[in-house]
Amino acid sequence: KSSLLATLIPRNIRLSEAPSHGKPIFLYDNRSKGADSYIELAREIIARSKKPAAKSTLETSETAS
Repeated sequence: KSSLLATLIPRNIRLSEAPSHGKPIFLYDNRSKGADSYIELAREIIARSKKPAAKSTLETSETAS
């Protein structure tokens, strides 16, 4: 299973402008594609954190000995 996240954060003007205005994207333009992407990323991370973790290779080899 891949440890990479599937959500992509696209480059867009509003996302680039937010830091120069001293605001997070959610205060600067919460309806932008960039804000939507960060919400989707958060949902993906939360969903992954609720799944049981697979045993690591180290744990598996230690119990086999």
